[in-house]
Amino acid sequence: MTDIQVKNEINYKKSVLVLERLLRFGLITKEQAEKIDVLNRKSFSPLLAQLCD
Repeated sequence: MTDIQVKNEINYKKSVLVLERLLRFGLITKEQAEKIDVLNRKSFSPLLAQLCD
């Protein structure tokens, strides 16, 4: 895994944590979180997240 791939994995994981907090506090809906996650996956191209699907 390259340095860029590692950074993308870390940034994606951070984005997931933010989405989870927003959901927990009721600031976004589950549907909104799913749409944002799709965009984050396009932005960060996480390899590990794809394995977990």
